[in-house]
Amino acid sequence: MKALLLKIFNGRIISPWWIMLIDLMLVSNAFVIAYVVRLNVMLPTYSVWEFVRGGTYVILIYGIAFYIFRIHKGVIRHTNFSELRMLSFACGTALLVLLGLHTLVGLANPDYAMVPRLVLMLHFVLVVFFCFGFRLVVRETYAYLTSNKGSVPTVIYGTGDLALITLEAIRNDKESPYQVIAFVDDEPSKWNMDLNTLPV
Repeated sequence: MKALLLKIFNGRIISPWWIMLIDLMLVSNAFVIAYVVRLNVMLPTYSVWEFVRGGTYVILIYGIAFYIFRIHKGVIRHTNFSELRMLSFACGTALLVLLGLHTLVGLANPDYAMVPRLVLMLHFVLVVFFCFGFRLVVRETYAYLTSNKGSVPTVIYGTGDLALITLEAIRNDKESPYQVIAFVDDEPSKWNMDLNTLPV
């Protein structure tokens, strides 16, 4: 199972269009949740047709925004907070367009049922949370699968600057099989001390 997941991550089997599809599924799920939270689905005026119609144009607008901002082009196994910023811009743009359409249609035809504004705003928050959360899960899963830390216990000789640089290099190299467990030094005055949470 681990080998298959690594093959998927490293071989780029997942195309950007699959990422777009997953994002749109998350958008649709967020819409359902937002509608349930806002309207409680028990109102006598609840219409399945209004729900489906509203969900369709909301998903379409978000899909266009994601495409324009190239959200699906990122390498999700290396997601960082710049991805969150771009995702927020894309979702914010979609929200503004939807609110603008809501206002224009309301002025042109007050009797036309639109998605409530509160649903749109709650949906925006949920989409950002779901889409970025999905990317974080993928990133952390990849980091876990590629981490070999702990397989080779390692001791660093010395406690000077070079020893600390070596420690940081080992810790920052995700493919390193070494786990530093202690420092050793020939100066008795440094024995039984802690250096970067490790014993000397």
